[in-house]
This record gives sequence, structure tokens and C-alpha cells, in this order.
Amino acid sequence: MFRKLGAGNVANGGDGGKWSCTEFFQPAPRSCVVVSLGSRGEFDFENSILEYTNNDCTIYTFDCTGTWISPNPNIKLYSWCLGNDEIIEGRIYKTWHSITKELGLTHVDYFKIDIEGYEWVAMPTVLENWELGVLPKQIAIEIHLWSPQPEGVAEPYQIPLTTTVLISCIQRSICSESFTKLDIMWRYRV
Repeated sequence: MFRKLGAGNVANGGDGGKWSCTEFFQPAPRSCVVVSLGSRGEFDFENSILEYTNNDCTIYTFDCTGTWISPNPNIKLYSWCLGNDEIIEGRIYKTWHSITKELGLTHVDYFKIDIEGYEWVAMPTVLENWELGVLPKQIAIEIHLWSPQPEGVAEPYQIPLTTTVLISCIQRSICSESFTKLDIMWRYRV
């Protein structure tokens, strides 16, 4: 069974919601942890998680492209981006391992990634650090296949050979843009 989390404002250039495999998104009471990578100050996804869990979830939202105010005390905002531990043009980048360690995360029930093409830069650092950090139970990632890629973004098909991609559901974008949204689970081969 699938459930759409977050409506998104497609009319105003938003991406729409993200799909969840609800059979896998069954967080234990008082221990739900969601990580949301990319927001642009839009919190439809985060608010829908809180609605789905009756406000019984802590959501860590990361976006180094701006400064916003959290609409809910359960949504913790960080001006960080996922990448290597470094500062580039004033933006703070952290590895998945650094983030989970610094925040004391021992598990992640749901990991949403929507960072407009930069998933190709961020995901290799996540995959290289799985054994050091926390493996999310479910990942929803918006993969962008547009061309040209933003500067610094790897070619889309250069996914590490140690990665197996399991497609759990495909969502065709209702926009006529040149990308297809895939909600997928990444499984790291040790």
C-alpha cells in the first residue's frame, strides 16, 4: 500500500508529494525519526508526516540554500547540505555519518531527498558511509535526469557499482518537465 506524503504546490513550481510504502513506514510510538533533505522553505512533506503520525515524529530538515523558520517544534531545521565535510561558498556540507553522529540519530524511519539534481553529488557520500552511520528504513528520492546537469553534478548513470537500486514505485510527474520521479529504496551491498 502506498500513501502520498505532502501535496506540494505544483501550480507554483513545486514538485508535488512523495510516496511512501506504508507497510514499511510504521514508526514506533515516541521514536519516529524522519530526515528531509531539501525544502526551499516548503513544509508540505514535513507537515504531512506529522499528520500521518499524529504529531508523534521528529523531522530533521536540511537545506543549505536559505534560512527559514520551522512551522512546528517537531521540525528541526539545519542549514546544512549532504556531501563531504566541508564548507563551499559559505554553505556547510556534512556526510551522512557526520549528521547522524552529531544529532545522535540511532535510526531513521524515512529519508526524503529532493535536492534538484544534486542527489548525484550527495548519494555517493551517503552510500560510502552507510556502514559508519544509520541505514534508513525507507528512502524516497527524486531523481533528476535533465541536461545539462548543474555544475559539479556527476553524470546520472555513474552510480557506484556497489549499489543496488530497488524500485518500489514509479510516480510520473504531472509536470511536462524532463524528469521522472522515482521513489526508490537503495540497498548497500557490503
